Amino acid sequence: SFGALLKQPEVQSKMDREVRTTLRDLASFEVPKRLLLLPKDFTVESGELTPTLKIKRRVVEQHHRLAIEGLYAEEKA
Repeated sequence: SFGALLKQPEVQSKMDREVRTTLRDLASFEVPKRLLLLPKDFTVESGELTPTLKIKRRVVEQHHRLAIEGLYAEEKA
């Protein structure tokens, strides 16, 4: 499945390299330390986007709270 594919280390490292290549002109504090790959896109129907396709940050944070907290827990470990 797509979710299982996203959890593979090879896929995660490839996406990390691609993001870092794209963001190479930013200052180091502007570049994310970790990435969270989600199995589905944000949609208006799920409430994560406005009708003008802007991200509703609080809704996204609520929906993916455990995964986001997991990223910070990995960073501290």
